[in-house]
Amino acid sequence: MVWNGGMPHVDVGIGVAIGSVSPLWRLKNKTDYFFGGNTMMALVKKEKGFTLIELMIVVAIIGILAAIAIPQFASYRVKAFNGSAQADLRNVMTSEEAAYAESQEYVAINAAVGAIAAATATVVTNALAGTNAAGAAVSLPGAKLSKGVSLIIPTATVTATDYNARTKHWQGDKIHTGTAATGITSAAAAAASAVQ
Repeated sequence: MVWNGGMPHVDVGIGVAIGSVSPLWRLKNKTDYFFGGNTMMALVKKEKGFTLIELMIVVAIIGILAAIAIPQFASYRVKAFNGSAQADLRNVMTSEEAAYAESQEYVAINAAVGAIAAATATVVTNALAGTNAAGAAVSLPGAKLSKGVSLIIPTATVTATDYNARTKHWQGDKIHTGTAATGITSAAAAAASAVQ
């Protein structure tokens, strides 16, 4: 038993001479007392970071998700391109009816306009002009084509009561056909091509 400042205490002295160590309640780091200083603490200290197997599992999960998501994304893009061409056809059909209401004849656009080649696939066509039955130049009021969409209304398909308008997006896989009599129909087509 050692008397220290009027308080008796028992000094266990593990590995140290009796009386040479302060009481436990006065030590700042009690692990130093029991484990012999910082040497043992370095051995007990935990390492931080990820193991190789944990990183490999994360990479495998990301790979599986990518394998599912990328084909879905490509499919959604094609559907959006087809939808853009169909919406433009609907607008052209409305313009055809407006032209017919004004002059009692439909407008023909004999050569494809809009995105007819890869170089023009990023161009917006704001004004559409064609010819009437007499061959005079007329425009389709309010009709325009989005980027990547091509349009054709062949003269041979324009009659006094009907027309045949076709649109296709450059990166879409469908040709959309619209007539005054039957409305809009769609058929499969090759991607990366214009309407024919």
